[in-house]
Amino acid sequence: MESVDAAGDEMASDVTALRERIAEINGIVEVIDGVAEQTNMLALNASIEAARAGAAGEGFAVVAEEIKDLANESREQAGEIEATVDGVQETTARTVDGIRETNEELSAGIERAEAVTEALSDIVEAVSRTAEGIAGVARVTDDQATGTEQVATTVEEVATRAQELATEIDTIVDANREQSRLVEGIDESIGSLERELSAVSSDG
Repeated sequence: MESVDAAGDEMASDVTALRERIAEINGIVEVIDGVAEQTNMLALNASIEAARAGAAGEGFAVVAEEIKDLANESREQAGEIEATVDGVQETTARTVDGIRETNEELSAGIERAEAVTEALSDIVEAVSRTAEGIAGVARVTDDQATGTEQVATTVEEVATRAQELATEIDTIVDANREQSRLVEGIDESIGSLERELSAVSSDG
């Protein structure tokens, strides 16, 4: 269970990192949208100034320089987007690997717990049969009745405890199955994030 908990903690940390990376992408995309809008406006102004200035073209030169600066800023932001998307993809890959590893460990744990439950059930059945046999001997053999009944009582207590253990293991198995379902849900969410990130990367 400790290895499962460790894998789950690592997975949760990776998911948090994913969200932070996505927030970075959204912020950078907003900046680029703003730059694009300003660039379009300046391009329009540059055309107007060029028409008015004629040969002088001083106003056009100023506007053209501003457009150049904005274009450089756009290129820098695009580079940051590319680096951020790469980071998101790397984090996503680690998260998916962690989810798969956790699922494998959960499945193995469930199989082991089910095997123990089955073995305990067999023990309970065997002990119950033994207790019945001892009780029968106690009824037939009066001079050994007291000691034999004590043995029978002890055997019944063992059977009861074995049954309790089987119940506890069933509870653990159910909990592991529920955790496995939760992990599958996270896996689906990560898949959705991957598709969204691919769309963002394609749009860039």
